[in-house]
Amino acid sequence: EAFEDDAAEAHVNSEHFKKATELFPTILKETPQIINTLIPGKTEWDRMAEFQVD
Repeated sequence: EAFEDDAAEAHVNSEHFKKATELFPTILKETPQIINTLIPGKTEWDRMAEFQVD
């Protein structure tokens, strides 16, 4: 995913994203990793909190 300006908040609060947070953890093999580009100097990957796979 990539966002311009501060569109990330609108995306995360959208109905389709809420549905994905319920569905994706049931079909993913592992938790996705992301880099938050809104944090200056961020270069390391983090696990995506919204799609945690047990």
